[in-house]
Amino acid sequence: MLAVADALPGYGERSLALGERSLAHDIRRPLAALSLCVELLLDGRGGDSALAGQLMDTMRRNAKLLMELVASEPLPGEALDDSAVDLSIIAAEVGEACQGWIARRGQRLTVERPDTSVIVTTPRADLVRAIMNLVDNASKFGADGDVLTLRVRRAGDHAMLSVHDHGPAERDGGESGYGIGLAVVAWVAERAGGRNGLERHGDETVAWLTLPIVAAPAPCR
Repeated sequence: MLAVADALPGYGERSLALGERSLAHDIRRPLAALSLCVELLLDGRGGDSALAGQLMDTMRRNAKLLMELVASEPLPGEALDDSAVDLSIIAAEVGEACQGWIARRGQRLTVERPDTSVIVTTPRADLVRAIMNLVDNASKFGADGDVLTLRVRRAGDHAMLSVHDHGPAERDGGESGYGIGLAVVAWVAERAGGRNGLERHGDETVAWLTLPIVAAPAPCR
């Protein structure tokens, strides 16, 4: 198993200096999805009521992501939101919103989650950022047409969130490299008292993070 810090040169330094740059990085995908939907509607393709409904739904989901992302950091003097949230439900919601932009590469994302809740106190916005960056990394390095998997499971007293792709295990930097995406994931894991890593299992590359569970499972909605 490779820790991300070992697999990606300069990774530790990047995870310590995210700030505004990481937020700018994170909002690119939802903005691109919104822009594409608007272009398609203005181009007259919204005349098909079924397609128009799909485009409006994609816009709604990505607008919600943007609102959560820009509110991801507390204002000076404000405390972090440590309300209990269900990681399983958030993963399903964010995974659905990600479908729009990964489809441009002919890729598809499947979401696997347990039938019971996975309750954590990590701020919801942090979870959204981590999931988006894991999916974005998998899409970037996965092949065109790849089937990506977003998985949530319980691992003892921790929740494990992972994204699986079939791209190369070695993910160097450079113009189209990992950028700061996985550094954001590391920052979220560290702030929550969890861990993160990058592994190779057979023909799959798996990027993951763990988060402490704070409540017993209950049936998912």
